[in-house]
Formats: sequence, C-alpha cells, structure tokens
Amino acid sequence: MAFKLSLPEFLNFFKEQDKTGYLERLNILNKLYFQLVYNTAEFRVKKTVHTKPNPFLSHNADIANHRYRKETPIYPGLLYTEEVCFIEQLVKGQGVDIRVRPQIGLFQMEPFIDPEIERIRRDGFSAFQQARKFRYDSDVIRLNAIEKTDTKTYLTIQKALYSQQAKSNLIMDYEIASSGPSLRSVLCDEYEGRLPPLHDERLAHTIGVTMLLFFMQDSFLVPFLIPRSREVAVLNEGEWSDSASGAAEWPKDEFNTPQTFEEYILDDMYMELKEELGLNKTDVINILPLAIAREFIRAGKPQIFFIGFTHLNYNQLVARMEVARQKTMKDPNIPNEMYKMPAFRNPSVPRTAKEAAKNSEALGIDAQSAASLYYAHKFFEKAGDNLFNILEGDS
Repeated sequence: MAFKLSLPEFLNFFKEQDKTGYLERLNILNKLYFQLVYNTAEFRVKKTVHTKPNPFLSHNADIANHRYRKETPIYPGLLYTEEVCFIEQLVKGQGVDIRVRPQIGLFQMEPFIDPEIERIRRDGFSAFQQARKFRYDSDVIRLNAIEKTDTKTYLTIQKALYSQQAKSNLIMDYEIASSGPSLRSVLCDEYEGRLPPLHDERLAHTIGVTMLLFFMQDSFLVPFLIPRSREVAVLNEGEWSDSASGAAEWPKDEFNTPQTFEEYILDDMYMELKEELGLNKTDVINILPLAIAREFIRAGKPQIFFIGFTHLNYNQLVARMEVARQKTMKDPNIPNEMYKMPAFRNPSVPRTAKEAAKNSEALGIDAQSAASLYYAHKFFEKAGDNLFNILEGDS
C-alpha cells in the first residue's frame, strides 16, 4: 500500500525521528549562511550559485553586450560606451571645461504607444516600490544632449523626477509573464543593437555621479572600495563598489543657483561623499572628472566618473563611513546604501586598466566600479611620473 507525505509532514516526521538534533543544527547553519551571503559583506559566493536573480535589471555581461552589440564598449567586457573622456586634457594640463545648459520646466516622460507595454511599466514600478527600492521622490537631472568641442563640453539638462527613472531605466527587464516582453526587449527590437538615444523621452536618462576615492597606504595609492548593500535599487549583487555614487539632484533653489557644472553636478558628488562616507570638502584633496559614459545595464543611463584623493587613512575612512551608515539607518525613507566594512574580507584590487576590465567579475567588483577602476588606472598610466604635479595644478 502506497502513501504520500507533504513536505511539512515529512519534515515533522524527520524531526520526530531525529533524536540527535541534526536537523535543528542544519537549520541554524542555513540561517547563518543566508545572513553571511545576503545580509552582510563578510562572505560572498560566486554569481553562478546565486538563487535570487534581479527581476528589474539583468547584470549578465554577455547578454548586455549582445543586446548592445553595435555600441563600442570602453573596453571589451565593460558595460559602458563612452561619450566624452577628459583624461588626455587632464594629463596635458589643459583642465576640463564642462558647462551646463539648463532647460526650463519639468521633464515629461512619453508613454509607449502599446498600452500593454505601459502596463509593464506600471506593474514594474509597483513591484519596485514593494521591494522597497523606491521610498521617496526627488528632483534629479536628466541629460537631454551632449555637445563636445575642442576645449569645452556642453550638457543640456532638465529637471526630472527620480520616480521617472524608477519607471524606466531601473526596471528595464521586469516582465509580467515569464519570457514575456519587457521595456528593454521592446527598445532592443526598435534600435537593433543600439542604446536608446538620449532624446528618447520614453526613458528618464538621469545623470548618475560616481567617485572612486584613493588614499595612501605604504606609499601606494589605494582605492577605497565599499560593500554595496542589497537594499539599493541597482548594483546590489553583493559586490565591491565605488566609494560613493548616486543620482545627481536638481538644485533646490534653482533660480538663485549659478548655472555651472560645479553647482549643478559637482556639488552632488560632494553630497554623496558626505551622506555615504561622512566626508567634508576639506577631507578631499582633489576631485577630477575622468569621463562621461552610458551604461548598458540601465539602457543608456549616463554616468559621470570622478576620481578623488584624500589625506585620511583607511581606518579613518572606515570609521567615518560607519558613523554615516548608522545615521542613514535611522531614517526609514533612505535605503541603507552599504554594509558595514567587512572584518574578514578585503577587495583584490586590479593593478592596471586592462586587469580592471578583464578580471572585475572574478574579483567581485560591480560593473560601475570596474569602469571606474579602468578609468582611474588609465589616468594613472597616462599621467605617469607627472601624476602629483597634475593633482597639485589647477586641473
């Protein structure tokens, strides 16, 4: 005679027969494993055994490179295509002249013609909110166009809402039905291997700013990489990430704010350093923009890559970061951007631009930080022995 047991019945039966308490100990170990892998930065397993794929954004490099196969990546394997690079200007001592052209009025995002695709956008944003990836709205900066001359770079910008970014660039791979259409699949069919252009108003294309901060250790410049939390909207695969990053915010007092790159963009980078690392302007020796690139993962979202330098040492940076992290955790409207700096796990930092590009995944470094490290090492390699003269100059 055959009989069947449900899984709960089977587990209860096993518990009754388990006189040694093996199952209970196994359950404790499983909870500890989950805590170490998913809720802290002390331990990280390889991507191949991750059981929780991101439903909003695919981080698969091979898929991303195939989707945007007609774009030229900044280096094979890195998920960005370059718009402007400032490294040659910096190395030659010419300085970097970036100017902003603010447009009047709030950006209005266009709908997709197909109402079913708009339904994906609506349901995807709702799921994004339920996952607590979006907690409050803010005024951010959309990049409408880039114009480059021999000596200047012009950014045409407009005020947008962070919710518009969350309804477009941050939910590109969300599907209502398994293997169904997504915002990305529709746009990939339309643009056939290209990123959607900046002027496509179905996407927010808001500007991101990111900084790789270097400190001195044993006479070497070392990047301060942080363990990015899984609570954040993107770059939440449990990898090492840039020192500070975020969406550039539109000035609160826009009518009395000078229309300069420093006031509109650079001040946001300082704000991110303050919020995430607890650093003031006086803690940073120099901040330089290295490049503007567009990201494959977020369907062409523009990113400005900065490099910075500090006189603080590693222990001081970790202490400042922890104070800032504890302050953030007390605010329910702000997601925890980073884990506490691990005591037993340290990043393996690439030594060259090529190594940063080719080995970032094996080193457990996220796509954005891999691009930052690539640009930083490219800058170091171009500057050579003249690096500290460049940093002490007006550039």
